[in-house]
Amino acid sequence: MRKTWIAVVALLIGFVSFSYYSLGSFLDASEKPKRSDIVVVLGGDWNGWRIKKGLELLNKDYSKSGKILLNPYSDLYLKENGHIYRKEATYLMAHGINRDDIIYFHSWGRTYYELEAIKKFLLKNRYHSVIIVTDPPHTRRVSIIVKYLLHYDKSGLRVVIVGSDAPWWSKNDYYKNETAKNFAYSELLKIPYNIIVYGILERYGILDFLRRIYHYTKETLFAYTNYNTPLKETI
Repeated sequence: MRKTWIAVVALLIGFVSFSYYSLGSFLDASEKPKRSDIVVVLGGDWNGWRIKKGLELLNKDYSKSGKILLNPYSDLYLKENGHIYRKEATYLMAHGINRDDIIYFHSWGRTYYELEAIKKFLLKNRYHSVIIVTDPPHTRRVSIIVKYLLHYDKSGLRVVIVGSDAPWWSKNDYYKNETAKNFAYSELLKIPYNIIVYGILERYGILDFLRRIYHYTKETLFAYTNYNTPLKETI
């Protein structure tokens, strides 16, 4: 019995160690770029590594339309050659990209809603292929959302997901860098969250039902609190 438990513990330790060290390779689903109708840069690009990769792809003619699609709500703090760029479009124009070649999709917040807005934009404007640029450890979640939750392929959309050249990331040694490690751990939580919330709860209307209950409860409690709060005497 004791030997059995020792073997089980050893297997568990081996599994955890393997999972820990291979997490970077799992999360990094970056692909080689293929010439596509348009290049898209996802929001959340605070340090500018994504927009730099987007610019590189434009300059190498990977966008057949010559256009790049951005989220206008994405802020930036990119220092380069004595300049501080606060918006991705400003950075692109400073590097020779025509304003008319910079277009926008509108979405606040989460990756899922960004990709949903991008899909609608592509279909509306009759694009059939797209390069999506994000940071390497973000690519696995983007891939899952695109393939299994939003089903780009069933709408006739070919997607290539390209990782930025973020200097803090190495899929083999991610655990040696604090930024990379925190990003990886965050993705490890966000992937199942996305699958459960958007793949199950939202798909079957449960999420909308829960939202209605939440807002109803919040409004009821607010009304009850105000009703039972005595008016202060005024002098």
